Amino acid sequence: MKAKTRKSNFRYFYKSKESGYIYPSYYKPNRVMEFTVAGTKHRDGLKEYVGEFMGRLVPEPDNENDQNAIRVEHTDGHLIGYVPKTMTQEIRDFKGLLPCDCYCIVQRKKDEEWGDYYYFALCYVSEYPVDE
Repeated sequence: MKAKTRKSNFRYFYKSKESGYIYPSYYKPNRVMEFTVAGTKHRDGLKEYVGEFMGRLVPEPDNENDQNAIRVEHTDGHLIGYVPKTMTQEIRDFKGLLPCDCYCIVQRKKDEEWGDYYYFALCYVSEYPVDE
């Protein structure tokens, strides 16, 4: 069963007509980092998570590939992907404390060359909690 997201958090984001992506509308009072979630391209079980939702960034010190790994998950605990390895330290410095909330967008896209479908995810992390 999926956890309910807090709808009030969505008021900080809007759709850009130019790019189609969603950008935070409060850059001045609250800095935001954006990154593409790693490991989503062919991950099974993302079909029901396509769309926009509040997620969590959770450190994963027991990860056998990278002890500094930070997982991106839905509030119900389902793994969406990971913070790119090149950005883990930057996210830790930016947020200070983990776990923390993030805003996620998962899209299903079609590879034009091969015709295969894959998943693409963006994640936005604000410097301070969006309710402050």
